[in-house]
Amino acid sequence: MTLLTLLPFLFFVILLVAKTRLLYASWIFWGVVAILLFGVWGIYLPISVSAVIKGFFVALDIFFIVFGALYFLSVTQKMGAITTIVQNLAHFSTNKGIQIIFIAWFLESFLEGTAGFGTPSVVATPLLISLGLSPLTAVAIAMLGNSSAVIYGAAGTPIRVGMAAVNSTGVIPMAGLLNLVGFFVPTAMIWLWDRKAVIRLLPFTLWSGFSMLGFSYLATALGGEIPSILGPVLALLLTILLLKNKEAIKVDRTLVTAIAPYALLIFFLILGKFALKDAGLALRFGLTHKIAFFNPGFSFILAGLLANWWFNKPVIKTIGLFQSAKKAIEPLMVIFPISAAVQMMIISGQNSHRWPSYLTLLAQNMSEKTLYIFAPFLGVLGSFVTGSATLANVMFSGMVEKTAQASNLNSIVALSLLLVGGAAGNMISLADILPALVVGNLKNKEMAVVKKVIVPCLLYALLAILSGLIFFA
Repeated sequence: MTLLTLLPFLFFVILLVAKTRLLYASWIFWGVVAILLFGVWGIYLPISVSAVIKGFFVALDIFFIVFGALYFLSVTQKMGAITTIVQNLAHFSTNKGIQIIFIAWFLESFLEGTAGFGTPSVVATPLLISLGLSPLTAVAIAMLGNSSAVIYGAAGTPIRVGMAAVNSTGVIPMAGLLNLVGFFVPTAMIWLWDRKAVIRLLPFTLWSGFSMLGFSYLATALGGEIPSILGPVLALLLTILLLKNKEAIKVDRTLVTAIAPYALLIFFLILGKFALKDAGLALRFGLTHKIAFFNPGFSFILAGLLANWWFNKPVIKTIGLFQSAKKAIEPLMVIFPISAAVQMMIISGQNSHRWPSYLTLLAQNMSEKTLYIFAPFLGVLGSFVTGSATLANVMFSGMVEKTAQASNLNSIVALSLLLVGGAAGNMISLADILPALVVGNLKNKEMAVVKKVIVPCLLYALLAILSGLIFFA
């Protein structure tokens, strides 16, 4: 049974290594799972249909987030908001190393919270090249920056959607605490750029790492939608104050216009989170699924619409919601089959007269004593092959939770380690490296980028493991 239970996952990895499109690989994954569950487990068709329907609603949740994030991004790009903010940040330091941290650490982390889905590295790469970095180094540093904030992702997606099938209560603050081990990432960025500058900039890079991750952790009190947005903003503002540059930033209409959409977004996220905290609609179709009335995607859309109407209506009136919705369909079609397969795995034991549940058997194949070691590396593997910590959580969170429960371990710690591992694995995500290489005008350099960032990636995962074993084992 060991080989059978692992077969869909092995097949999925093989397909992606062979450069099969994620869209096709995800549907093949669902097909293999369905064949196994019908042929070997003998589960019944009606309950399987219910599992697929529930998987669709889980995927629909991420569709609205991606849809809203894409629309918000298109509005802010047309407004030139990111470029304006970066140009103003340049006033605070002429030191190229500090400017690299501004872009690759603070800005990328903020973009992960407000757009996600590979956007940060694509935006940061050309900005880093404009500072004089070689394209390959720029891509590698951009990949390092698209890591720590990934535990929260675009408005909490990796937990909200990725762990929808498990009890994730408590994961957000725990993951934020464990994620403090990523403090060294800004230092690693300077190491890739100029090793001689590491010692000189070490106080600044350590401060940048701890401040952003620390503020993000504190912001978990507001929920998973806020930390990757509020954390970088607060850390950057405090960093600017500490730089004590005499040249004050010129607060004109251009800068206000650039900042306003993000201020609106934060306001609507907080308002929606608390105004609609427990509101939702329970659906029954054999299984039960609750549709939450608060979806971060609507905050993105509302902030984008208001920014478009108020600041730039004659300039970007051609930007439509339809184009953004169209682009969000493929992520929906990727996560739907994977989510449906996981839901089928969950109910398999309740409706099979032959075997225990699929996830129970998977959990038995994992070593209970070393779960805190395996969990982060499952996250790394998941992000590497799928390009998404959300998908990594969809695939592996059920297995990790079952193993923790079977061995009387803290499932919240185990799930948090999986999440932190997914953030580390995003550094080597091929799905994110490829578009970054495109904007950097490079070809066939995927492995060269991976070689540059693999050590920080593994160090991140190892530090998470040590934290889990020392403080929670």
